[in-house]
Amino acid sequence: MKMWSDEDWKRLLRYHAWSYEPTIEECASRAFNDVSRTLCYSIAVTKLEGMKKDDERRVEYEKLKKDFKAEVCGYIKTCIEDLKNEQDFDVWHEDTCGGIANIATSKKYWSNENKCNLFGKAPKNGEEPLTFFAGQAQKWLNMTLKNMWVTGVLEIHIKRNIVNQLHVPVDDYIIEATKKVTTKKTNQEKPLKPRLKKPYNFTVIDERKRSWSRWDYKDYKLFQEYIFDHYNNNYGKDTYNSPIEWEEVAWAEVAKKRKEDEN
Repeated sequence: MKMWSDEDWKRLLRYHAWSYEPTIEECASRAFNDVSRTLCYSIAVTKLEGMKKDDERRVEYEKLKKDFKAEVCGYIKTCIEDLKNEQDFDVWHEDTCGGIANIATSKKYWSNENKCNLFGKAPKNGEEPLTFFAGQAQKWLNMTLKNMWVTGVLEIHIKRNIVNQLHVPVDDYIIEATKKVTTKKTNQEKPLKPRLKKPYNFTVIDERKRSWSRWDYKDYKLFQEYIFDHYNNNYGKDTYNSPIEWEEVAWAEVAKKRKEDEN
């Protein structure tokens, strides 16, 4: 098995626009990009682009967005650094997701009395934020931890091995990876290798018409537990030591399948 030289590794990091010595903050900041598109901001991107750069509302909005990202990234960093050896990872994970949601739903981001607010408000009464849900919090936290694992930051900052405990970042690709596997290429359904020993039953979540970004923690936890129970009998002879290793392959296969189905 080929090992990365220091120069090869730096070249790879440079190619993907990482710094040579990634930090927790950088991992969390990049994870924000995977969450941001699911958030209900008070100003749509197209409208923001049409506003003058010195528009007071735009200036306030961009400041709030920068402050929000920095506050959550700092919070995630603190939680990761405070993860104790004897601490239950799943309990820590749920508490941390709750903390992220608490920051997002604080009134300074969605009920700003000055020039603007960051998030939109529910149309029914105008007094509730349209965001932040557990589905979004898990994505931010899980992608931060995955980024740390991929770049080697995880083993530097966490003294115990938690790779086999890392949760799978949930999104449309992973949801597809846990369903029955078919492809519609050339107008024929061709079965692919099963990604899980048994497909996940989405009946309850589908009936509520909830996307993953709107899941509550109960829905998320049931889905995550199912992956942990079924991830290791898949892909023919291939086996994985952890769900996050399974996710890496499953996500890439779904991405490849979607691209082929588009052609």
